[in-house]
Amino acid sequence: MKKMTKLLLTMVLTMYFVMGASAAGYGTEMEHDTDSLVQNDGVVPQYSDQVILMDFARKHNIASLVAATGKDRLIYPEGCATVTADGEEVIVASVEAFADGRLYIIVEDLLDEDMDVKVTFINPTDEAYRIVYTDGDMSVMPDYDGSAYYNENVGSDVLGPVVCYYCLIYMLDGVLYDIDFVACGAEVELKETPTKEGYIFSGWSEVPETMPNHDVIVTGSFEVDGIKTFVINQLVDVYTLQGVMVKRQIAIEALGDELSPGIYCINGKKVIIQ
Repeated sequence: MKKMTKLLLTMVLTMYFVMGASAAGYGTEMEHDTDSLVQNDGVVPQYSDQVILMDFARKHNIASLVAATGKDRLIYPEGCATVTADGEEVIVASVEAFADGRLYIIVEDLLDEDMDVKVTFINPTDEAYRIVYTDGDMSVMPDYDGSAYYNENVGSDVLGPVVCYYCLIYMLDGVLYDIDFVACGAEVELKETPTKEGYIFSGWSEVPETMPNHDVIVTGSFEVDGIKTFVINQLVDVYTLQGVMVKRQIAIEALGDELSPGIYCINGKKVIIQ
């Protein structure tokens, strides 16, 4: 009886160990499941500083997509990626693919090691950007929505300094005229002077020499070309906008020669001298 009890106990312990080992991942069945997970997902985003590397566990066509552009990188469409850090959305500066098959998401804010970073990447439907796996069944890479993992070896030094662009907003007579995107620190070059029949443009105001790290609004306006309403050979008095007389009884034809560039009041009209 004691021998039978000992035998049964040995069988139970053996079954328990085998079941436990299987549950812990020992054996071919768990290895098959792991392979299945790689096939279904295949993306492990890694981040550091301002860069997120979309690391693909399978072979893909990114290098050929970049090669088709004839350039060293492919800039992905705006809106294909979103990033949050500790639940707060982080501004994505760009999504860029490189000739060696790397795909980076570049953000404007620093991502610290202790942050909970989440990434959503929507694989574009446009064939020029669409990522396809080139091993196995040639399946299209599914959209990714999940965590990114800190890796100190992934940093902004991989791409060089991250350049952020800001809006240079043109407001003309109180209405949006145009928008330029200018790199932070770059010299600000304004658009050509707008024209309007019978009017003179005042020029753009508050224009910085270089683009700061924020959006900039420049304003301009059209003023009636009052000088065209005067009679040839007419003599006029010229005042500043503050009412101070600067010229008395000067011929209209001589205004450009006698006055410095600016805005004056002549016969109750604003006149711009350039």
